[in-house]
Amino acid sequence: NVTGSGRVNLTMYYSVNLFNNLGASSSEMAIARYSASGWNNLGQSSINLANGRISYSPINSFRRNIRLIK
Repeated sequence: NVTGSGRVNLTMYYSVNLFNNLGASSSEMAIARYSASGWNNLGQSSINLANGRISYSPINSFRRNIRLIK
């Protein structure tokens, strides 16, 4: 086994049409992580509304349950 530390930039893509139909604003979009207490908002490092892309960095711990929230 090898141990160490590192950081990841997570980028997720979403439907621009759905985003527009929901009437959402860029400040309402965030990446969240699930824990025993529920979904925790991690936030966003950048968002590209034209291409439907949101990023969060740095992620330095990993769990299976990460999603895009509005």
